[in-house]
Amino acid sequence: AMAQADGSAAPAISEEEIASRFGALRGASSVALAPDGSAISFLAPSTGQGNDLYVVSTQEGAQPRRLLRASGNPEILNWCFWKSLTRLVCEMEGREGFGRNVLGFVRFIGVDATGGNVVVLGHSGRRAMYGGGVVDWLYRDPDHILLSTAGGAVVKVNIHDNSVADTVMRGREIPTGYMSDGEGNLRVMVTSQIVADAALSNTFRYFHRTGEGDDWAPIAVNDEQV
Repeated sequence: AMAQADGSAAPAISEEEIASRFGALRGASSVALAPDGSAISFLAPSTGQGNDLYVVSTQEGAQPRRLLRASGNPEILNWCFWKSLTRLVCEMEGREGFGRNVLGFVRFIGVDATGGNVVVLGHSGRRAMYGGGVVDWLYRDPDHILLSTAGGAVVKVNIHDNSVADTVMRGREIPTGYMSDGEGNLRVMVTSQIVADAALSNTFRYFHRTGEGDDWAPIAVNDEQV
């Protein structure tokens, strides 16, 4: 039995009280303001491990409207971001069984701020565990983002229909990541090597370039990715 510092028995705590103290989920997360301040989006827990995306006007008395629901089995929403006044982009992750293995997956989802037109962005093949990564939000372009792919390419994707407007960088044989200047131009590249058992080396090499047609010049070597 638990005891207090003075040796007396600690008061009993019910399972319900323990759950309320330590197991309660946050009422809202990933809170984001629309570009013009007219609405707020947020994630809220639903049943089980699932969660929902809500949007609510900033006007007094407005009620939240649910746009998306992730069941928690297998998917859950990690975050959502206002790409424009009319469109949000969310990251979703989950788990899926493949034979005896259970593997994690990541996807990006586009959804209208009024609900509807839900589109998976990037590679959405059933066996694609990695759906891409956001390289550049392209703030001056309300309709596109730059996404990296599992093959190391960088593509300009339409957030309304997942069409590819441009291949900014073709894939490479070695694992590669990129950083942009916020204007859609790739300026920094980081590479690693595949070692034993398909694992990545802990050594990362960084390169930069000043223009789109320039060669990549080395700038640093680290044993941690920054």
